[in-house]
Amino acid sequence: MARRKPNPPAVVINNLEQADDLLREMAECSRRIDAIRSTMNEAIDAAKAEGKEQAAGHAARLKELEESLAAYATYQKPELFKSRKSVTRVFGTFGFRKSTEIKPQTKHTWGSILEQLKSLGMNHAVRTKEEVNKETLQEWPDERLEKVGARRVSEDKFWVEVDQAALEDTANGSR
Repeated sequence: MARRKPNPPAVVINNLEQADDLLREMAECSRRIDAIRSTMNEAIDAAKAEGKEQAAGHAARLKELEESLAAYATYQKPELFKSRKSVTRVFGTFGFRKSTEIKPQTKHTWGSILEQLKSLGMNHAVRTKEEVNKETLQEWPDERLEKVGARRVSEDKFWVEVDQAALEDTANGSR
């Protein structure tokens, strides 16, 4: 399989001074991105708060109306639901439907039920998520990795960490 040539870099660096300039510009870009994200998050938070405030009255009224309709339906249940489980009207449908769920008994919690299921060996009623433990595989020798279809790949990965504090110091004239 032929290897692709990497794309040429956007900026060619010939010395450490140019590298310093590039790191400074990266720190500036990073700081600008952080400021934009901060402004964006503030705007999102403000919009959410405003929307929640605007909807609160409608949500409360909706709950009141639903409770009123439920009270009416309960009171009129023998007449309204003789041969049907729902009533369809011009603006919607209401009625009763059978709803069954499992809940802990009064003196129990879901945690105590989980422990009881485990202690009784009823693991078929316990949900578990299976996934490869990569940390364990890191400790295995290569021969063992090969047996399960895995391999260890080592490579030099480039990293960079910009110093935004130094950028601020430079902007304040302390460097």
